[in-house]
Amino acid sequence: IKSDVAIDLPHPRHYTLKTSPEFSALKARLTEDIRVEAIRTADVH
Repeated sequence: IKSDVAIDLPHPRHYTLKTSPEFSALKARLTEDIRVEAIRTADVH
C-alpha cells in the first residue's frame, strides 16, 4: 500500500463527476504517486 487516501466525493457518484476539477485533481495526485513509485522500483532493479 503506497498511501491511504480519503475520497471526499459525493455519493451516489454521477458519471459527470469524471470531468469535475475535484476528480481531475485526485486522479492527477494518484497517477503521480504511482509514477514516482514505478520509477523508484525500476531504479532498484
